[in-house]
Formats: sequence, structure tokens, C-alpha cells
Amino acid sequence: MPSVSLYVRHKNDRYAKCSPKAVYVLGTTFVLRYELEGRRRWEKLPSGVDYTAAKRMALEKEHDYCGRPVS
Repeated sequence: MPSVSLYVRHKNDRYAKCSPKAVYVLGTTFVLRYELEGRRRWEKLPSGVDYTAAKRMALEKEHDYCGRPVS
């Protein structure tokens, strides 16, 4: 079953999976990673989004594609 993962993009154009225990400074670039129609998709979230809002967007996107309830 497909899922949506939340990643952070570093200045050297590398991605790392987000951790709820990490501290993310203002201006961090968050990216959603998911699979749609058999292809991996990366979706950049709007600038100025903090970790909590980014996680909520990831849960909403997962609900849209997978039909799971958002908690």
C-alpha cells in the first residue's frame, strides 16, 4: 500500500527523512515523497512551513491517495 514520507532537503541537494525529535530551523525545505502510478514523486512544500504543518500535509496527502483516516 502506498505511503507518503516527509523529507527535509539540505543545502547540498541531499534529502534526509524527517525525525520528530530533530530541530528544524525556520526556512527548512520540506519535501513529500510518495509513489503514484508506479513512479516516485517528490513534492516541495511551500516555504515557511514548520515541521508540524509539514507533517499534517503529509498525512492529508496520504489520506487523499490511500483513503486512510487522518488523525
